[in-house]
Amino acid sequence: MTLSRGETALPRAFVYCSLGKDPQSPQAKRAAGLKADPRWQYFELATGHNLHYTAPQETVDLLTGLA
Repeated sequence: MTLSRGETALPRAFVYCSLGKDPQSPQAKRAAGLKADPRWQYFELATGHNLHYTAPQETVDLLTGLA
């Protein structure tokens, strides 16, 4: 997504689902970049892409904490 009016002041969160990911994959590299970016809240769950199925309670806890 490209913001046409500059940077946003809205909070940002990124959830990296790390299960089965190669540490050298593009997804892992993107996650590492966002983890180091102070504009983002970074969360990592040892689950696959469908975290709402494989880690439902952790997903609810994370989303509730963000709300």
